[in-house]
Amino acid sequence: MASPRSRNWLSTPGQDGVNTAASGKPNAEYCEHCLNTNDPTAGSCSVTSYNDYNNWVDSTGNPMPFTPQEVYTEGDTINVSSNMATHHNGHIEIIYCGLNESGGVYTPICFDGNYLTFVEDVGVYNAQGVLMDPADPSKNWLKMPPDSSYPERGHLSAGQSAGFGYYYTMTFKLPSGVSGDQIMLQWTYITANSCSPYGYIEYFSNLSNPYQSYWSTGLSAICTRSCYEDGTCISAFNEDGERGTNMPERFFDCAEVRSFLVTALVPQPLLQRLRLQPLNRPLQ
Repeated sequence: MASPRSRNWLSTPGQDGVNTAASGKPNAEYCEHCLNTNDPTAGSCSVTSYNDYNNWVDSTGNPMPFTPQEVYTEGDTINVSSNMATHHNGHIEIIYCGLNESGGVYTPICFDGNYLTFVEDVGVYNAQGVLMDPADPSKNWLKMPPDSSYPERGHLSAGQSAGFGYYYTMTFKLPSGVSGDQIMLQWTYITANSCSPYGYIEYFSNLSNPYQSYWSTGLSAICTRSCYEDGTCISAFNEDGERGTNMPERFFDCAEVRSFLVTALVPQPLLQRLRLQPLNRPLQ
């Protein structure tokens, strides 16, 4: 996740990642696309051979300080930019965990059900920051509409033929009432080239061509796990990245942000005066 800058993105050499020990600077990440492994007992932010983003330490071995990359207000519509090293169809989900309320622990339980709502597919940008033309017949960069049955999903456009290195930019809505100095946003990319997540058949059947080429229509296997089928877990997807015939490859990442309540942004004396302000018109 390039924006808001995630722990993984910050660790790349072009950002804050370093090769020599420096306080407050993470170890350089040289496999920024290797986010398909996670230890859900320790967190929800993935583990690579260079960094453990669940137990994130700087290059001297000390815990990295929590540093919000963006500051929001409850209910904000936020921009999320995903740099896709490999396109395997599928969709993006953004989930939040309030560390103030969770005691600093961000296991899957903290994130369960706390989805941001997908609002809009803004478009796809190349590495030079140029917006791809949706009318380009060679790629068909059509914007993906919301999924009314799964409002948390931001579907990726263009399909597997899109290539790699592009930035897929979407907007998501932060729920009202979400506030805190330490909010962890979990970015998850659920692929759809080995099985079809629930709802894909219905979603794509309501779209015309070339949208039909944006998913693997021949996949009959539904992505699910037994605990989801018997109602003992919330997510149909594994939290550790394990994959198989009925389980898609899944990528994890996390970004540190801050969110304020709307009322917290209004000076209290002014807020009090507003509440006491008499009406200047007759009641209807």
